[in-house]
Amino acid sequence: MQIGLVVPEFPPDTVGGGGTVFEGLALALHARGHEVRVLTSATVGGPPCEDFRYPFPVARVKQFKHFTSQYRTYMPPLPQELFRVRDFLRGSDVYHLHGYGVAFVDSVFRFLCDPNKTVFTSHGIPYTAPRAGGLLSAAYKLYDVAFGTNVLKRSCRLTAVSSFAAEQAEAAAGRPVEVIPNGFSVTVARQVADPELREFMSNGPYILCVGRIEPLKGFDLVVRALRRLRDNGSSLRLIVAGSDNSQQPSLAGLVAELDLASQVYFSGRLERSVLMALYQNAAYCVVSSYTESFSLVTLEAMSQGTPSVLSAVGGILDIARDGENAILFSAGDVPGIVAAIERLESSPALRERLVTDGRSTIARFGWPEIAAKYEATYMACVPAQHQLQ
Repeated sequence: MQIGLVVPEFPPDTVGGGGTVFEGLALALHARGHEVRVLTSATVGGPPCEDFRYPFPVARVKQFKHFTSQYRTYMPPLPQELFRVRDFLRGSDVYHLHGYGVAFVDSVFRFLCDPNKTVFTSHGIPYTAPRAGGLLSAAYKLYDVAFGTNVLKRSCRLTAVSSFAAEQAEAAAGRPVEVIPNGFSVTVARQVADPELREFMSNGPYILCVGRIEPLKGFDLVVRALRRLRDNGSSLRLIVAGSDNSQQPSLAGLVAELDLASQVYFSGRLERSVLMALYQNAAYCVVSSYTESFSLVTLEAMSQGTPSVLSAVGGILDIARDGENAILFSAGDVPGIVAAIERLESSPALRERLVTDGRSTIARFGWPEIAAKYEATYMACVPAQHQLQ
């Protein structure tokens, strides 16, 4: 089967965890014998438009320059770029699109795809734009009405990466949505080369937070929790691993205000193999997001044996079971984060149970099984004559 995979980002030109997921899916489908073609956006400073590092073709479409890093992968494609790749997806038996509210994906759907052969996967409704206020929110609402829901209503089949994302998509589309979670593969850890980061890691136990530094991730909650933990006698510190997506200056200001400058380290974005070493050495991984459609960070932490303290929101609830493979707290609850960590600090048996059950949890998200589920969904959109070949 020829599969045209249309995604907003693809390694190495990525912003968050989505690129890792899309890469894993493409490789898994290729391994199952399918002819995969990946069409993705290209940002300023990214790799060449024609990419030959994979065992399948990857075409990157240049987009309008983003006016803020928060919308790096959400800008529309340049019209001449869509014309340039008009033949790239031709002949596909099925088109598999990802990413609700992404102008690049919506444009490809409108001009290059056959809706009757399209599977669309929602990774959740955009969080920041509708809440930004002012002109940006107004523009997003207009865009959503005119274009955003179009792909939901016209695609042959709809899927979502979690129960939470499926509920959102069903509300917007008014039709059933199948839940197929993101797949996951374990990455082997590589030694940390940065001497400054290595020294911080070796100077005592630390909490690890991973993700883009932006308000929805709630990293300020963890900083405030750290202050309370240290006031209660804890020696824990904090590493925040991720690129700045608008909030690092204010977060650094909060760190200074709470007299934690020597106890908090901003590592920036790290290669995934290096990040695994940070998980392995962390006392705890805290996911403090106000919303998560899935949570790749949770699976990464579990895969490396790191006890997880998680915000009880969205797709996290499809993965985590409180007191079994993670400890959950209510979103925005600083005392809840403190109580969860202090509970783990006082119970080695509980920490060990979280580690053991966490490692077992990731087996549910193997890429071969996830790719097979998508394969079955594709077949529902493939004309009968192709199914019989």
